[in-house]
Amino acid sequence: FFSYEILCNLLNIKVKNPDLQLEIDKLKKEYERDFAELKAKHKQEKKSLKKAYRDRLKTMRREFRAKMKAKKN
Repeated sequence: FFSYEILCNLLNIKVKNPDLQLEIDKLKKEYERDFAELKAKHKQEKKSLKKAYRDRLKTMRREFRAKMKAKKN
């Protein structure tokens, strides 16, 4: 698996053929766009997971408090 920097550096080359250079530049832009989308998607998934666990923790604490209250009475 290549990291973003390694692949970006591989795509950051200069060649003498202008047609090939245009294709390489397009490929690099496409990679950067796809990478940004993937990063954003990952960020959203992380937020969603964090929220799910936070909600589970709230529920767990609420249930525990209710049990403790019931024990006191």
